[in-house]
Amino acid sequence: MNWHREKLFNKDDQRINLLLLNLAQYLRKDLNKIYLRQGDKYEKNILTEGELIENGFMSYHLNNNDAGHALRSICTDIKIGQHLTKYYGFNKWKLVQSMMFDSNPSTSLHTDNIFLDSNPSGNLIGLLISFNDMSINTGGICFYDYTREEIEELYSSIYKELPEKFQSPEEIYSIRGKFLEALEKFCKKKSIDLLLEKGEIVSWSSFLPHKSLKGKNERYDTRFSVAAHYIPSEMSFGTSLGKNSANYADRFQSNHFIVG
Repeated sequence: MNWHREKLFNKDDQRINLLLLNLAQYLRKDLNKIYLRQGDKYEKNILTEGELIENGFMSYHLNNNDAGHALRSICTDIKIGQHLTKYYGFNKWKLVQSMMFDSNPSTSLHTDNIFLDSNPSGNLIGLLISFNDMSINTGGICFYDYTREEIEELYSSIYKELPEKFQSPEEIYSIRGKFLEALEKFCKKKSIDLLLEKGEIVSWSSFLPHKSLKGKNERYDTRFSVAAHYIPSEMSFGTSLGKNSANYADRFQSNHFIVG
């Protein structure tokens, strides 16, 4: 199986409760500070109609405040390392990126490896940690159970078109669009829909197709969570698109943290 679900953290974990308090008392009220966001954008908070933060925080675990330290502590907890080793091998892992979400991110269908991956490719693992109970109102995450071989075959013709060197971020976005279009046409299996409890996690391989599971009231009910990404400690961080494909995004320049 290419994904694994496990209850790792107690619902009364003080770190999770600190993050919940920080979200309610500080982040949602902070409309002026600029943060790094999904898509490598720098933006102020954008609020939904229900006053949730719509644009997720990229690598908030790098912040040197109590909430940043709490998030980093959770994402590098020894229980995370044990989970990764148990299901994916390798004795040591490192955290390379995180995305923290208040509202449902409404992420479209994709595989992680065209955005970020290990070198050698295929060993990056995504992991979603829920900080509240997900429901049909908040939405969750869904997977499409295809093998690495099936996805590599699907992508093979596009990989053959990759340039030796990318000239601009726009060129990378255009190539990614071809992968996403092919994947959208390919995925016909019934989705595996998951709603996580507070403190529960689910992990997946970099080639597994997945997207956000929509919620009936997702603009008003928080789906507070973090999507963290890990690679074996001896590997380097990049993408599967070529040598300089990581040169145009700040996410690849961040510090990494050993898990455990």
